[in-house]
Amino acid sequence: MTEVETLRLLPVAEIPENRPIRCKTGALDLLVYRRGEAFYVYRNFCPHQGVPLSDGHLVQEALICRRHGAKFDLLSGKCLRLPATEDLQAFPTLVEDDTLFIRL
Repeated sequence: MTEVETLRLLPVAEIPENRPIRCKTGALDLLVYRRGEAFYVYRNFCPHQGVPLSDGHLVQEALICRRHGAKFDLLSGKCLRLPATEDLQAFPTLVEDDTLFIRL
């Protein structure tokens, strides 16, 4: 069995609850969302035209792209409204020593 590669993102204390934030690390531009002790990490771009989703509008737990209004569920990454037709690319998360990591 091969070991899963992980990437350190942020200390948990720096991640606000119920407000998506941008996190750039290396070549990755990510969107991080926290709900209680659960963390959700996605690539920070709308699959429709590549606009950064961290610039979007939060409505309950859905993020709306500022350019064309595509809507995504922040708990599942599912596309909820056109013009986007693809779900967000999600990364599995891991919290260790009060730090958020993603699995690559």
